[in-house]
Amino acid sequence: MGYSLSHCSALSRAFFESEIPMKQLTLSLMLFFLCVASPVFGQLRYSLTDLGDLPGGPDDSRANGMNDLGQVVGSSRFADGFPFTSRGGFFWSAGTMTDLGRLPGDIDFWTANGVNNDGIVVGERQSTSTSFQALRWDRRTGEVVVLPELSGTGSTEAEAVNSMGQIVGRSRGMAALWSGDNVSALAPLPDFVASAARDINDLGLVVGISENSEGLRATMWNTLNDTVVDLGDFPGGPDFSQAWAINNLGQVVGTGQTDSGGRAFLWQDGVLRDIGNFGPRGINDETYVVGIGSDETGRAGILWHETFGAHNIHDLVDASADGWRLENAFDINAANQIAGYGRDPDGNLRAFLLTPVPEPSTGLAFLVAIFPAAFMWRRSLRGYVTKQPTFKKVESKVTMQLTRILAILFAMTCTAYGQTYSLVDLGDLPGGTNRSEAWLLNENGQAAGVSFSSDGPRAFLWNDGAMTEVGDLPGGASFSNPGGAGLNVHGQIVGSSGASGGDHAFLWDGTQMTDLGTLPGYDRSGAIAINDSGQIVGRSFNNDGIAATIWEDGAMREPSGFRTEPHPRDINNRGQIVGVDRSGPLFSSRPFIWENGETNDIGNLSEGDTGWADAINELGQVVGWNEIAGETTAWLWDDGVQIDLGRLPGSFTSQAFGLNDVGQVVGISSTRQDGFDGIRAWVWQEEVGIQNLNDLVDESGSGWTLQFAEDVNNAGQIVGYGLDPQGRTHGFLLTPVPEPNSGLAMLAGVAALALRGRTRFARRSSTR
Repeated sequence: MGYSLSHCSALSRAFFESEIPMKQLTLSLMLFFLCVASPVFGQLRYSLTDLGDLPGGPDDSRANGMNDLGQVVGSSRFADGFPFTSRGGFFWSAGTMTDLGRLPGDIDFWTANGVNNDGIVVGERQSTSTSFQALRWDRRTGEVVVLPELSGTGSTEAEAVNSMGQIVGRSRGMAALWSGDNVSALAPLPDFVASAARDINDLGLVVGISENSEGLRATMWNTLNDTVVDLGDFPGGPDFSQAWAINNLGQVVGTGQTDSGGRAFLWQDGVLRDIGNFGPRGINDETYVVGIGSDETGRAGILWHETFGAHNIHDLVDASADGWRLENAFDINAANQIAGYGRDPDGNLRAFLLTPVPEPSTGLAFLVAIFPAAFMWRRSLRGYVTKQPTFKKVESKVTMQLTRILAILFAMTCTAYGQTYSLVDLGDLPGGTNRSEAWLLNENGQAAGVSFSSDGPRAFLWNDGAMTEVGDLPGGASFSNPGGAGLNVHGQIVGSSGASGGDHAFLWDGTQMTDLGTLPGYDRSGAIAINDSGQIVGRSFNNDGIAATIWEDGAMREPSGFRTEPHPRDINNRGQIVGVDRSGPLFSSRPFIWENGETNDIGNLSEGDTGWADAINELGQVVGWNEIAGETTAWLWDDGVQIDLGRLPGSFTSQAFGLNDVGQVVGISSTRQDGFDGIRAWVWQEEVGIQNLNDLVDESGSGWTLQFAEDVNNAGQIVGYGLDPQGRTHGFLLTPVPEPNSGLAMLAGVAALALRGRTRFARRSSTR
């Protein structure tokens, strides 16, 4: 949380209530600034971890890729020899580097290039029979498998793997896609003869190059509809561009040629733009880009973002990188961790992991910095005022003002720790009852929910200030509800709507609504969730029972492995489904996770019989709640461990509704005595615990009561609904407000103090 002008004004009044010699004030402010404001005014600060190397060889390791868990893959030398031989692939996790092993016929070389959140690693080895063979290593089994090849001659390399286990690379001169045990070619652009794939996102979009005798062209393949897209190149330059990486928003980074030389580009929605003089290698969903550039001493790793441009990463790392040269930045994950390699203080090539260091809150930095300044100021004043006849009176006044200052700073510090949000009122559809609820949010900041009319709820999509009605199926009751997780990154919405014969599941693609039908033997259905690949999960039901239903590729099926009364709630891009099983005793429910035909019980906290799983992220983490003796408690489930998220003070319930891939959870708490009026929205993250969102909103939320927090995306945006200043129930979107860098805040505060002091000193001098 930053400082407002009123904060600075309060500080100014406190400082300059008494007369202060400007020479002594200047010295104090100089110390004040040097203590805090001297660090680099960067958007992110990092600490460095040396990943080490495999035993037996020289100090030489290189990091090529990473996943969202901070696990890193690459290669390391395990014996002396030529630098590009005697190299083995490695998998690094939580301080341990694992040798991925070797296969018969290896010529002592293989390297790991990519890894997904399941610990599936891909790369290539050099063998005696062919130039290179593509490999897959599974952390769960420890086995190395040679991937099948396309027909023809040449090498095969695997470059990247997504959350669904799809692998891309190159085989026999063509871009290759591996799905399961099958390999298929990704044809180049027209008039090009060869291709290579470099990256694949969780939606199945692949980027790389098409190649002919005249040059290279950046290319995107959509594996869902078998289309290929020319990403273009810089106008006026040579016919040359190549795509290196793509995120889940469909943003692509790569390099192209201009008249002045090679430049980095960011491609989005058909537009290719210049972002600087470096070679991009990775991009995350917050559009942070990493790559390779140069400085006055040679190669340099680069971090780029829209808000601050390109930075040498060495300038953003704390003392843990002293003596290092961070020459290559190859990948960046959802937590903004960076993997790469460079020269350690002894000159050896070493793989590293950079992890963001949380910046102290601005108020805390002020509080820490003011102590030495105040001490020096008071000592200077003692020397000044002892010559005055009213020494005791002035000293007492100065001490009182210093106490006031510290009290102000302490109060500011107490409110500064935590994210600040701005609020947007989503409004409602025309002709309605002036009531709306926002339930869903995707990575593009689009929201979905319901707006109420006299006929019932109407599903909507909100995008960039405009609310669009989804409509309803013909022939039935006029209502539509989106499912509990029924919005994906493409803006597709699923849910249920009145239809002839009963409610039916629907899919809305932005222009039209499609009736998804029901399983044979059932007369009603409802779609609950859709992932970014278009897989839909829900239920078919009649008066006799319920069946879990999956709609995929234009067909529907009842998946095996579900229990007798399943209530699916969410599906992630890996196809994992969470929900609730109600086949037990009356009024009881058990949260579950389903994958590949097998259902596993998540369990409940303590000994409660009733629990609910509501959402799952791409890491397989699940949130929900359970009930014991009429009180509910929210939890986060991570790899078999349930974490109690707590409750807001004074509440007897807490329920978790949504989570993102970076550890933020949203939900509600309520007080027993106030009923609906006592419900309050909260956000939880491990570093700060559970926080009331009403305490974190800036002036844009003045007069609002935020009651329900329903969903959160990886950018930290939150949707929900509450009471607006007129007491109407409206949907809202909260967006994090970037906190000013502490050093910059210091500088602004010091400038305000100095200006105020100089003005007051001049005014007093003129009256003498």
